[in-house]
Amino acid sequence: MSKRAAIDIAVRLQFYSDSETPEYRTPMETAVAGSRAAYTSARIQRFLIEVSKRLRLDVPSLSFAWKNLKLADCLSATLLTLEELIEAETT
Repeated sequence: MSKRAAIDIAVRLQFYSDSETPEYRTPMETAVAGSRAAYTSARIQRFLIEVSKRLRLDVPSLSFAWKNLKLADCLSATLLTLEELIEAETT
């Protein structure tokens, strides 16, 4: 599986684990009625940690340096942009 596909799956699985629906056009910090609650700094940090754990379990294992990301950038990102930010910090 490609790195980008692994990231996309890890992010989607984390959304579903959080009982949220992925929303592609709205920044993470914005709530979407009937879809997802707004993400806060604490919530996006936990989200990134869980995505990192999921990527470590992938075969081959991927290392996501989530601490290198600025939480403010993650909050203002759309889902696709967030995946690009994650990809930039994943080896």
